[in-house]
Amino acid sequence: MFGCTDWASLSKDYEGPGVCPAYVVASSTHTCLRKTSGSLYCWGDNRFGQLGTGDTTKRSTPTRIDVAGLGITRVLLPAGETEITSDLAGNTCAITTDSSLYCWGDNRFGQLGRGDTTSVSKPAIVNGIDRHVARAGSGTGHICAQSVDGELFCWGKNTQGQLGLGEHGQEPNPTKVNIGHVVERLAAGGDFSCARSTDGSLFCWGDNRLGQLGTGDGVAAQNVPVQVANMGTHVVRVSAGGAHACAYTDDGVVWCWGDNRSGQLGTGDQESHPRPVQVDPSGFGQVKTNEVLAGGTHTCALRDDNSLWCWGGNRFGQLGTGDTFPRTVPVQVAPDVLGQNVAAAYAGGAHTCAIKTDGSLYCWGNNQYSQLGVDVGSQSLNPVQVLGPCQ
Repeated sequence: MFGCTDWASLSKDYEGPGVCPAYVVASSTHTCLRKTSGSLYCWGDNRFGQLGTGDTTKRSTPTRIDVAGLGITRVLLPAGETEITSDLAGNTCAITTDSSLYCWGDNRFGQLGRGDTTSVSKPAIVNGIDRHVARAGSGTGHICAQSVDGELFCWGKNTQGQLGLGEHGQEPNPTKVNIGHVVERLAAGGDFSCARSTDGSLFCWGDNRLGQLGTGDGVAAQNVPVQVANMGTHVVRVSAGGAHACAYTDDGVVWCWGDNRSGQLGTGDQESHPRPVQVDPSGFGQVKTNEVLAGGTHTCALRDDNSLWCWGGNRFGQLGTGDTFPRTVPVQVAPDVLGQNVAAAYAGGAHTCAIKTDGSLYCWGNNQYSQLGVDVGSQSLNPVQVLGPCQ
């Protein structure tokens, strides 16, 4: 979905009449969506075979992917990347109806979980955890998955301890993380990961040079899970971005921490915070948040009144404000186009997508790799329609 980050940045499903987008997920350079019919579509960058088309040819419009028989229920992409470079990790994963996990695309860090570093351009099952996966999250070169019984497994890139295994060696196979709690939600960011336990407490691990673990202790990295400060047992969802993370609590309040050089924490300034701080609520009024979505350097929140608000980096127009000026406090996205009609949304590396209540799909922001799914040049500063209403 969007902003999936408990899926890595995931928003609620949209279920409309007819054949509609059920949810959409965005990385830095490609985008995928699953329709209510179960069909999967992807578009954008395909250098590593991350679109699942069996080749490495870029697609500029939504292209149906052959996943016949897999029964895909969830898709996840690495959304924690902040810059467009040749070193970006391009992979896609999906959970199927039998709780198996399939991945494809870039495998330079062993993030496909197949015991090797060979990239593949079609869905391939992850080793060792088939038929046991409830949720998963994808960072920049690493992946974590939650089993149906609440155990946590991570694999792939581990330079900053983002696998939570107590060391820094790359791991091409799913390996159990000893978090000491039953996991209910998870998120994977740039080079760090987070998990929410069943009691509502939150833990993070990995890179912490900009305070993205939320521990407030100034330690550069943690290779084992550590509890996020000041959040208690009230966390509902968490989303991990490039070098920041956000969560909302059971009272609907949004909290963010980590890198804030682009204003992505929504605090009205550009000072990074190593422990959770409340997002400026001035634009929200009394309306609660039911989803928070951390992108590369921007953040969005979907409110109970179906309005979408974003803040932070805006170099490519990913805030949908019609310009490229960053915002340090939340602003409503395109009220004349989206209004209070957003059913679900997702914040990618430098682009954002939303599904309206009529089932139509809109995207905006960076389009250097055709990740918006529509020909609008290298970027779009305003939401553009990718797919029409439900059919």
